[in-house]
Amino acid sequence: MIELTDKKKKSLLEKYKERHRGCAICPGCKEYIRGSDELADVEYIKTKRGTEVFLHRGCFEKVWR
Repeated sequence: MIELTDKKKKSLLEKYKERHRGCAICPGCKEYIRGSDELADVEYIKTKRGTEVFLHRGCFEKVWR
């Protein structure tokens, strides 16, 4: 995981929304993650293949075991 400020997370979410034409979805709980949400509980992960994943901190264990 990459430690980011809320401002940086918000800008990454905006870029994600432009590229994928929709809001990011948490793979653990299937809820939308928007820039207006509380971003302190949101994590950003970029895989080796370049896939960008946004997820809630509480959902981390559901996704990666």
